[in-house]
Amino acid sequence: MFALLALIAMLQAGFTLWSTHAAAREAQRSVDAKTLLNGYLALAADKQRLKVWYADFWLTQQAPVTERDRLLAAMSASVELLIAQSGATGGTEAGTIKLLASNLDALRTALKAASPARASQGASDAASTWRSVMSSFDEAEGRDMRLVLGEAIERQRAASAAAEHALAAQLRQIRVATVVLAVCLVLLAGAALLYFVRRLQQPFAVLMRRTEAIALGDYDAQPLPEREDEFRQLTERLNTMATRLAQVRQVEEVARGQLEAAVAARTQELTRSLSRLLHIDAQRRRFFAQVSHELRTPVTVLRGEADIALRAREATIADHRASLARCRDAAIALGNRVDDLVQAASIESDGLSLSREHSLISPMLAACLAQARALAHGRGQQVEDALTGTLPEAAAGWLDTERIGQALMVLLDNALRYSPAGSTVRLAGQWSPAEACPSLCIEVIDPGMGTEHSERERLFEPHFRGERARQVRPEGVGLGLSIAQAIVQAHGGELSLGPRADGTPGSVARMVLPLRAGSSRPVGDHEPADR
Repeated sequence: MFALLALIAMLQAGFTLWSTHAAAREAQRSVDAKTLLNGYLALAADKQRLKVWYADFWLTQQAPVTERDRLLAAMSASVELLIAQSGATGGTEAGTIKLLASNLDALRTALKAASPARASQGASDAASTWRSVMSSFDEAEGRDMRLVLGEAIERQRAASAAAEHALAAQLRQIRVATVVLAVCLVLLAGAALLYFVRRLQQPFAVLMRRTEAIALGDYDAQPLPEREDEFRQLTERLNTMATRLAQVRQVEEVARGQLEAAVAARTQELTRSLSRLLHIDAQRRRFFAQVSHELRTPVTVLRGEADIALRAREATIADHRASLARCRDAAIALGNRVDDLVQAASIESDGLSLSREHSLISPMLAACLAQARALAHGRGQQVEDALTGTLPEAAAGWLDTERIGQALMVLLDNALRYSPAGSTVRLAGQWSPAEACPSLCIEVIDPGMGTEHSERERLFEPHFRGERARQVRPEGVGLGLSIAQAIVQAHGGELSLGPRADGTPGSVARMVLPLRAGSSRPVGDHEPADR
């Protein structure tokens, strides 16, 4: 009786496995068919939306191109899904999907070729382009894509319905067989109940103790019963489960430790970020204090000179002219400070906009040299030009020459300000006429005080001034180099400041500018494109 009961149980287990596998196979067929059906439907819908977009674009020229790109991307995703699903189902749809992918490539090419040419075509060319693009929608390799797609959709609908019908039939068979086997088991169990009650008490007690130990967290393997029966196998499974639970607990402890370490590292990073923010806030407070001082000084001079001129009863014309000259100098200093502040605020808030044109290099260099020599003359200095003579007359590039001249004047003015009286500042560089990527390297070499190695990484930070610079020139708010760097970076170039190569005292400011069109890059997260 026990053997018969075990045989029926094995038959039920085997049938359950077989029926479950068969049902799962039919369910998978249904899922695969629905997945292909959804892919075809999504492709057809996106294709219809794209056709509507193209008609809107052709009629109004106001349809957004981003919508076209989004629909093409969605169609590409649908095709990739169909390719992957076709591979999973044995490749029965490979030919249709390959034809759809080819049609999508042809459609993408036709749309991208037709969009920019719409405004410049005449009526006949426009009609030809319209027919060509619409043909790309509906035909590929001599076949009507509407029929191909419709047949594929109907084919997958039929496959899905057939799989669902087979699954329902399989489930009905499972239910009938399960009921029959269950009835047999109940009858045999009722007959063998008295026989098994006594024989099951002891092994059940062992199993209960084992499960209670596992529930309390005791995962150590227990000795197996001496008898060779199902209870020994069940005890082995429990021991295996307990061993795996112990391994999982170890893995969880390791993961918990890693998570705690990651949280600690993240906390440290946030702490460092907070420290940087506090440092930036302190820098801004110092900057506003410096700005207040810088603006107060020329304003005080203007008011003082005005008071003196108003109180003077017998002042001569020369005295008034001298007073006005001092007022003018103070106003110029005040204007320079305000210009620096406006430039810095514009770069930080709205970004740096450019007006780039294909311009000659030499006129811009000549204008900067003239201004620099005027500044140098008042200080008993000289500006030597070793760059202009090496440039060809036709040397040109896509630049905002006004902005580049502004950046170059910052470098020349700094070189003159921080060099001793009677010294010579040298303008040098190199012209690279490479056709693929022409560039211009401009170097401003001065014999001044140089820069500290520890301060070089911060020289281009707004409001930062080195210790030597503050000692030599207490005035200034430290915005010139940051503005110059923003201008150069907006052109896609690089700006650096370092020691002279020959080891003599002084500095070399190097500006490298790409001269081809489209080489600019943004300065900040929200900066406008070149205009």
